[in-house]
Amino acid sequence: MSDSQIVVVDLDVSAADAPAVAERVRQWLLDEQIIVDEAESDWRDVDRAGPGWRATTEPGVGGASPDGIGATVGPHVHLPAENIGSSARCPVCGALVDSGAWVELASPVFTEWIEGSGVDRVPCPSCGAGHRTHGWLWDDGEPWALGFLGLTFWNWPELSDDFLARLRHNLDGHETCVINVHL
Repeated sequence: MSDSQIVVVDLDVSAADAPAVAERVRQWLLDEQIIVDEAESDWRDVDRAGPGWRATTEPGVGGASPDGIGATVGPHVHLPAENIGSSARCPVCGALVDSGAWVELASPVFTEWIEGSGVDRVPCPSCGAGHRTHGWLWDDGEPWALGFLGLTFWNWPELSDDFLARLRHNLDGHETCVINVHL
């Protein structure tokens, strides 16, 4: 059996604020009993799903309890793994860039951003406009995102709009990007 993840990336939190925001959101998830303060397994640093996990989904979602939730704190390229699309579309001019060429354009941006010397702007080879990584539209795949805080929901059902709104509220109202990952 393969694993899946839903990664919710906080697009606005700073490197300095990410650890405190991550801990505050973890405490909210504990208070709501969405997670419990127990490791899910020895190989993933996640908190196990709690009895309130169904509050994250649409009403009526059944099935077994998901695995848990972990946080990635620090500069990170959040990518869709096997859910990468075949081409990305520029959000300004609509030009299509095949995934290999897009990764070549984005790689130096990622490196500079992670090193702290660059900004999150992947240039379009057609119009020259630079766009944040998550702004590129993937015709048949999931978005990518750069962020200092990502929450990973392991083997979790689809998150409801209501839960995502409550999560954004607990992330200080920050913009988020949701990436569905299949491993």
